[in-house]
Amino acid sequence: MFADENSMEMLKNPLIAMQKSFIIHYTRISFVALLGFVKAKAPADWDQTIKFSMDLVASNTSSMMGLHYYQDLICQLHLRNLLTMDTLKPSYLEKLRSTQDRFHGWKDVPSVVCVVLKVPRRNIKILEDMDPDKILTPSLECHTTGPNFDNIHSSLQFVFGDMQRSVRMGESVVEILEDRKGWKGSSDLIVTFYMPSWMLLRESKGVTISLHVHVSPGSMALLHAKLGMFLTIYSTTLMDTERLQLVRERPGNAGELDRLRTMPFVPKSTSKNATEVRTTVGFDKSGRNASTLTMRHVITAPDVQKSLSNLALVTTRPVSDSALEVTFDGYRHLFINPLAVRGGQSKTRVARKSSYIEVCQLICSCTEFL
Repeated sequence: MFADENSMEMLKNPLIAMQKSFIIHYTRISFVALLGFVKAKAPADWDQTIKFSMDLVASNTSSMMGLHYYQDLICQLHLRNLLTMDTLKPSYLEKLRSTQDRFHGWKDVPSVVCVVLKVPRRNIKILEDMDPDKILTPSLECHTTGPNFDNIHSSLQFVFGDMQRSVRMGESVVEILEDRKGWKGSSDLIVTFYMPSWMLLRESKGVTISLHVHVSPGSMALLHAKLGMFLTIYSTTLMDTERLQLVRERPGNAGELDRLRTMPFVPKSTSKNATEVRTTVGFDKSGRNASTLTMRHVITAPDVQKSLSNLALVTTRPVSDSALEVTFDGYRHLFINPLAVRGGQSKTRVARKSSYIEVCQLICSCTEFL
């Protein structure tokens, strides 16, 4: 998922690396979504599984930039209720509190805090004035930098407008006044993102928060002369209360944290012909290359089960390179393949008593999963 952060691999073929680096497909929240899907679909000792996974991430030396995103990953895991590290627990946070930090006056410090950063419009005008065909779609990210840390946060939200600050029960409350003209207007850019609170408690002074274009071979070649070595769009200090605020939740999105923690990773079907989906990937003898893809749909609707058990004629028809249609007695379902498969060599199994349909297909090429 984050091959673009492996500098050694990129140096092996710089031209291809530059071509691929213009569009970033994944952020840490993508990885969290994958972990959440696995947790929902594959029952296991989740605490042991996630801790083992995080140990692998922390010990990965192939990515020079990987650890800069570690706190962003920790934050997203907490937001989606998958893992709360000790540094995010109230007992740890209370030990770090002082009268000099930005949380002075708060009754307690939350595990994660929302940063609201107002970027002057003049700072993004450099990007606005560029030819869209040349700048393409640059990925933006925020950096939090202190005497002992340098972290990157990639899960951002943006809106043009202004922010109004007030104080309620000793802590900041921010209201964003959106400029409906967007790019056509002249308002500043408001950037919001969540980050672990403990870093801002431990290093209350000397911390800068900044907006950058994601550094890659492509973005460096395009923007280095305009934005400098670190592709910095705007930077300010933690003590800048005019352009930077810390709040419990993202302004204009009340209840967001509760929704994130209870949001299912696998949406429940509302169809009356609901089916339970099970997908299995088979590997070759090496254990590294995917060879088969098997999708089983367990039918739970009573009328459809009855039709299947009464020997309804089941037909299959490829509708595209990635989808196979199965129909019987007015029932229709698409088996959509997430991998490239050989549609002409699929095998269909119909279990009339157990009420499921299974499609097994050969994967076209040796797909590396590790």
